[in-house]
Amino acid sequence: REIVQQALPPLDRGAATTRSAAWGENTFKGKLQHWDTFEADVRARYDAIHWTNHVISHTSGQPPRLTSTETEQVAAGDEIGVQARLMANIGHPMGAVCRAGAINLKFGAYMATVDRLTGSRKPDIAIMTRAGLGRAFGEIKTPWVLEHKLSIRVIRAHAARYMKTAGLCYGFVSTYDETIFLKQEVLNGEWTLLYSNAI
Repeated sequence: REIVQQALPPLDRGAATTRSAAWGENTFKGKLQHWDTFEADVRARYDAIHWTNHVISHTSGQPPRLTSTETEQVAAGDEIGVQARLMANIGHPMGAVCRAGAINLKFGAYMATVDRLTGSRKPDIAIMTRAGLGRAFGEIKTPWVLEHKLSIRVIRAHAARYMKTAGLCYGFVSTYDETIFLKQEVLNGEWTLLYSNAI
């Protein structure tokens, strides 16, 4: 349980980084609605988990030193670098948590999914079953490009396309520093994209 509650280590931004926005020209044109029950939904799910006492990670119990593996040692300078750090700092530990809790999910590259639900369009991160069936997709952007924080409709366009094409209920957009979770539902006969506050 402790590993789920830990904050991510600060991203080590390289001395040089990309500067351009990576959204393209896509804008989400569907119905957007704030996901008002997101925090309550997450808390209910968290409280319903039967937590085991499996040891999945060791820490010194002391504040991490600069020479510790608990301190970020890899610099990110572009979107691929941010994806790699997110996978190492969220995907790897959450995969262990899911395995220990008998939850059939893990993180990976889209190309590791066997069903390839979005065809040739490749989401940045896939959450999949251990057999490789896609369950949620994520879009990752760099946190240092201001445009990545500006438009709700632009930010959600890529992830929404993946979710709709794949017929999946959940997705997310992350800059490592902040993550917005997405859920698609049909509300009053209209396909609607629900979005959480940035966390």
